[in-house]
Amino acid sequence: MIAISAISSALLFSLLCEASTVVLLNSTDSSPPTNNFADIEATVNAPLDSADIPKARRKRYISQNDMIAILDYHNQIRGKVFPPAANMEYMVWDENLAKSAEAWAATCIWDHGPPYLLRFLGQNLSVRTGRGNWWGHAPYKHGRPCSACPPSFGGGCRENLCYKEGSDRYYPPREEETNEIERQQAQVHDTRVRTRSDDSNRNEVISTQQMSQIVSCEVRLRDQCKGTTCNRYECPAGCLDSKAKVIGSVHYEMQSSICRAAIHYGIIDNEGGWVDVTRQGRKHYFIKSNRNGVQTIRKYQSANSFTVSKVTVQAVTCETTVEQLCPFHKPASHCPRVYCPRNCMQANPHYARVIGSRVYSDLSSICRAAVHAGVVRNHGGYVDVMPMDKRKTYTASFQNGIFSESLQNPPGGKAFRVFAVV
Repeated sequence: MIAISAISSALLFSLLCEASTVVLLNSTDSSPPTNNFADIEATVNAPLDSADIPKARRKRYISQNDMIAILDYHNQIRGKVFPPAANMEYMVWDENLAKSAEAWAATCIWDHGPPYLLRFLGQNLSVRTGRGNWWGHAPYKHGRPCSACPPSFGGGCRENLCYKEGSDRYYPPREEETNEIERQQAQVHDTRVRTRSDDSNRNEVISTQQMSQIVSCEVRLRDQCKGTTCNRYECPAGCLDSKAKVIGSVHYEMQSSICRAAIHYGIIDNEGGWVDVTRQGRKHYFIKSNRNGVQTIRKYQSANSFTVSKVTVQAVTCETTVEQLCPFHKPASHCPRVYCPRNCMQANPHYARVIGSRVYSDLSSICRAAVHAGVVRNHGGYVDVMPMDKRKTYTASFQNGIFSESLQNPPGGKAFRVFAVV
């Protein structure tokens, strides 16, 4: 009995001591507010009375002080790793990433789902985003701190960590990076400090190739359409006065004038403009008609044909993809001429991915792919898009300040190319 009483007294004393510790840590009379992650960790690990544990899950949040303490603690530890890291990045807080994580958490299913939900459950987020092995993107490099920083950091270094100069400490604009360290350029051994402009000039790519072809009133599709980009044409003014023939109605024979067929169908007027053309295969006959000042002729003989359609213009966001706007469908698809906004280089790469080089997966951002390809600058502008059938391989590259991703044997989706509008 005496032994039991002694044990009870010891347990009671222990509980009282632990309870007083919790009170002291949260007391207004205690030491100054927490500014060290170790103190936060001690508070979190302190035992709680089971009576105070909530019966239902409550929404949790990180206060401003906690956020600063967590960042400071991580950066302190990251800067002191041994052996020293040559490419360790300064950790910052990303509000966009936090909101994304919160959205995923809100839809989380607390169980391992069936295989057919592999691409949708939070537990398989890496599969859903196509990133795969995220940690594999940031190999640990030994060496003098900051001697192998990713190019976009411009040589900035803080507390032995790669740091973007001029950025706000906790809410910097995210440019090329997300929560992963950038992949390094192959065979780069120069460790001198480089500015952003130096790196941009070395990796600058400019493309002036156009999808739209300028044609005269007399040009026939049979003469002009000899390549893969023969689907958008710019017609001059005054084609009503041309004597070039047009064969058919709605479906036009390949020897018809492109521009006069477009006027006949009502796509453009005598002032000229842009026309999209789709090849339609063989038709058994072509009928004549008189429309919009153009008289067409008939032909009762099987021949290849084409149709014409209007070129529309649409403003898009930095996140808009070809899959959303105009995915490829056989035999051919047409995209509107898009207008890209400014500053798409600064768009969150998780929501505005770029997959491939020259030929891109249709999961890619149209505008960021256009900047990567050198079709437009970061100040935005007009872009022509050509949807294509899917490719087996998409290669990664670093161009114009944007890293594109690689992708092998994608299970679905199509591809596209981007072209300049001059």
